[in-house]
Amino acid sequence: MSIPPGILKAMHFLSEQIGADARGRNNVLPGIRILAASAGVSYNTMNKALIELKRRGILDGVRGSKYRVVKTDFDLPEPGPPSRPPSPARSWVSVASKLRTTILGGGCGPHEQLPSRKILCNRFGVGLPTLTSALGKLESEGLLERKGRSYRVAPLTGTHGYGRIMVIGVRQFESRLLRHMSLGLHAGAFVQQLEEQCVQSAIGLDVVTYDFKVDRTLNFTRNYSQKSYQLKDEENVLGYIFIVNHKWSIHPELLQRLAALKKPVAVLDMTGSIDPAGELSNKPHVQLFSMTLSAKPAYHIARYLLGLHHRALAFFSPYQQAPWSQQRLAGLRLAYTEAGLDTGVREFVMHYAKGDASPHQYEEQRATVQDCIRGNFGHLDAYLRKDFDALLNQFCSHTMHQARIRLLMKTHFESALAQKNLTVWVAVNDQTACMALEYLDMMGVDVPGEISVISFDDSPDALLYGLTSFNFNIRGLVRTMLRYIMQIDYYRGRHNKPIIEIKGTIIERLTVAPQMK
Repeated sequence: MSIPPGILKAMHFLSEQIGADARGRNNVLPGIRILAASAGVSYNTMNKALIELKRRGILDGVRGSKYRVVKTDFDLPEPGPPSRPPSPARSWVSVASKLRTTILGGGCGPHEQLPSRKILCNRFGVGLPTLTSALGKLESEGLLERKGRSYRVAPLTGTHGYGRIMVIGVRQFESRLLRHMSLGLHAGAFVQQLEEQCVQSAIGLDVVTYDFKVDRTLNFTRNYSQKSYQLKDEENVLGYIFIVNHKWSIHPELLQRLAALKKPVAVLDMTGSIDPAGELSNKPHVQLFSMTLSAKPAYHIARYLLGLHHRALAFFSPYQQAPWSQQRLAGLRLAYTEAGLDTGVREFVMHYAKGDASPHQYEEQRATVQDCIRGNFGHLDAYLRKDFDALLNQFCSHTMHQARIRLLMKTHFESALAQKNLTVWVAVNDQTACMALEYLDMMGVDVPGEISVISFDDSPDALLYGLTSFNFNIRGLVRTMLRYIMQIDYYRGRHNKPIIEIKGTIIERLTVAPQMK
C-alpha cells in the first residue's frame, strides 16, 4: 500500500527523532501539535504518521495523544520526489468544467437547485474556496444564478426575456395524418426534447418545413398552422435550428439565407452531409452540431466489449455508403487495433443508404403494390383519398425498403454465424440489430450466451427487444444547442471547434454478456 507523500515525510521526521539519543527506546514523544510544527506538516498528517508507526510496532500509545518509542531499529520507504501541489486556479477550473458538463449534458435542468456546498465539496474533493471560485465562474457565464446562499441552474432565456426558437427542416410528408412526422422519423425525438426544454425556459418554439420544386425554389410552411411562411429577420426570434437528415435535402441557398439573418444558427447534421470547411466557412453565426457523426461512440463500445473479453466482432451495416456508418466502423477498428487485435473487426456491409437516395426510388415496384391495394378501396371519397394515398405511398416505400435490406442482410448474417470466433455482433443501428436478433432467434442461437448483440441509437425498439444500445444523449445535445443560441458570444470566444458533439453512454440491457476466457 502506497503512503501519501505528506505522511511519509512526517514518518521520516519521526524516524530521525527516534534515532537521536534524546529520543531512544521507552522515551515519550512530544505532543502531536509540537511534532507537526517541527516537521512542517499539518496536525492531521502528523497524527496519521504516528498511527502508521504504531501499526508497524514502532510506537505505543501513552496518556492519550502522546506516544512511547518501542523500537528504534526499523526501515521506511524512501520519500519520492516532492510532488507539485495542484494549482488553485487549475483546481477550480476543473470543478467548473465538470459542473458545466453536468449542466449542459442534461444532469440539471433550468431552475433546478444545485446540492449544498458541503455536498459539492465532498463530491469533487475540494475545499470551499475552490468550489466558490468554480460556482462564481459558472455564474459569470450565465449557467448558474445565485438564490440566497445556494445556486440554481439559470433559465435558458437569461436576460433576453421572451423569445422564440425557429426549427427548420425539409418537408417529407404532405398528409395531415403524418404532419407529426414532417421532419422525419429520426428527428422526432430531438424536436420533442427541444419542445420540453423550451417550455421549461419560457421560450417559444416554431417548426417550419421547406420544400422545393424542380426549379429549386424554396417554399416555407409553418408546421402547426400549415400556412405559408417567409423566412425573414424577426425581432423576437432568438435563433434558428436547422435539421439536416437527408443529403438530398440541403438547398444551396438556405444556409446563405440563414446566415444573412445575423442570428445564431445551430445546424444539426444527422447524416454527415455538411462540410464545416465548405458550406459553413465564413459564417460566424453558424455552428455545426452532431450526435452521431464521429468515431467516438463506436470506440467507446469497442472498449466496453474488450473489457468483457470479446476479441473478435462482426459489424453489420446496410448503410455503409453513409459517413456516419463509416465512422462507426472506424471507431471499432481503432480500439481493437490499439488492443493489438488488428483482425478483430470483420465487416458485413452493403453500400446503400436510404438517406442518400431520392424519396421516389422504387417507383415501379411501389406503383404495382399500390394499384393492387387501391383496387380494394375504390369506394373512398375524395376527402379521404388524399390522406389514403399519402399513407399508402409511405407504407409501400418503407415496406419495399425493409424487404430489400432484410433479403441482403440475411446473407451477411449467415456468413457471420459460420465464423465461430465472432462472439459479438455490432449493428450500425437498432433497426439492423433487431433484424439480427430475429435471425438468431430463428436459427436457435442463444443471445447473449452464444453471441452478444449491441447497437447504436437506443430507440424504442431497443427497449422492446431488451437490446444493449448506445444512447447519444439527445437531452444534452438540445441543452447545448440552446445554450449556444442564447450565449453565442461565450461559445464563439471559447469553443472554436468545427463540430460540437455531446458525450453519450451505453445502456446495458439483456443482449450482451462477458465472453468466457
